[in-house]
This record gives sequence, structure tokens and C-alpha cells, in this order.
Amino acid sequence: GGSHAALAAMLQQGHGLGALHDPMRPPTRFQGIWHDMLHAISAEAMDMASMQLGDKVLLPPSTLETLMARVPSNRMPHPMLFRISLVGGEGGKHVGVLEFSAPDGCVVVPLWVMRSLGISDGSQLLVETAELPRGTFAKLQPLSEEFATLEDPKGTLEHAISGVYTTLTKGDSIVISHNGQELELFVVELQPADAVCVIETELEVDFAPAVINEEEQRRRAEQLALETQLREEKERRAIEEAAAASLTAA
Repeated sequence: GGSHAALAAMLQQGHGLGALHDPMRPPTRFQGIWHDMLHAISAEAMDMASMQLGDKVLLPPSTLETLMARVPSNRMPHPMLFRISLVGGEGGKHVGVLEFSAPDGCVVVPLWVMRSLGISDGSQLLVETAELPRGTFAKLQPLSEEFATLEDPKGTLEHAISGVYTTLTKGDSIVISHNGQELELFVVELQPADAVCVIETELEVDFAPAVINEEEQRRRAEQLALETQLREEKERRAIEEAAAASLTAA
């Protein structure tokens, strides 16, 4: 009906469902209200480059119809969160939803999320509604050397994460894009839980020391040793020259 189209249009425009949320009424529990078995398709296979970064999936239109039938529109959470997992598999991954436009019976997933779950195109996934606490703190470890060139790494990250990610999970490697560079970061620690929602929250970001590969560390150590050696030789020469000068003066 018209309300479906209006809601779908709002979602596509990125307004989400915050506008429909009535703070005076307690929200219906979103977790456990819907689940389905869907076939995974990578965003690459669907030629959706815009989905490479971030953790948003596409779900079929029928999912939105079912959710709207089960959750009053003024109690729909913003953002909607889902958990995807292999049936009987360990772990799983929390994701947001970009829009409800996936082919029927399918869920379109960013490739990095598929890799982290160890699945490929056509794998059957259990997809279910989920809830997560709002994140307050994230400790991240830079894996890209370009990271050192950022003027305001904290501000850059806080902005980039909330722009692209809906959730963060401890142990994930995430990629953000900044000035055309892709920066990879490892999620070391999160508060108040090991998986959090990062939308509409003040996320405080802190950094663990960057990981530099061993080759780079060895090269830097050699460079440092060489510089030390040159400095010592220079000092020794200066002392010898000073001694020679004092002898000449005498």
C-alpha cells in the first residue's frame, strides 16, 4: 500500500525510521520478531560498489512488509539491526540495512562481511532481527601506514565510522575511506559490549599502537643503527680534530 511505498522511500533517502519513533511509548522488542533463511549474494556480484565499505545489507521487499505488519510504525527501531549467521555456525555478524530491494529469497552482503563469516555466493544464511546497545567507546588499531599521515585521526575516524557503519564488533577488521585512501583498522575493544550500534551515539575513539609489518620494523631498526653509527663517527672525528687543534696551538 501507500504507507509501504512511503516508508521504503524514506529508507532509500537515508532518513531511516527515526522520524516515526514515538519516545513516549516503549518500543516493541525488535529482536526475535522476524527471522528467515536467505541465500547470500555478494555486493560485487550485484555490481554495487557503494556497498563495499560499511556493514549494510539489502533485504527483500517481503521482509519490510512482514516487519511493518508486526511492528507499529511508531515503534520501529532506528536503525533497524539484523544478525546474519550460518545455520548451526558459531559467531555471526550484526549488520544494518541499506534498503529492502534484494531479489526475493536473497540477502545482498558486502564482500568483507562474507569473508569474515567464511561464506561465498549462494550460502544459506539465517537472518534475524537484532538489538544492540549504543556504543560509547571503541579502541582501534590502525593496520594501514597511511594512517600516520592523518591530521586529526580521532575526528576523522569518529566521523567516518558513523557515516558508513551501523555496528562494530570486537575482532573485526574494518575499512574506512578518507580522501580517496582506504584505511584498515582492527577493532580491539568496545564499550559497553563486544558488539555495539554506532548510530546516533557519541562514540569515543582511542588507538592501540599501529601494527607495522616485520620487514618495515627491520628496515627502520637498520636505519636507526646506521644513523647512530654515523653520529658516533662524527662525534669521534670532532674530538680527534679538537685534540689535534689543541696540540697545534700548543
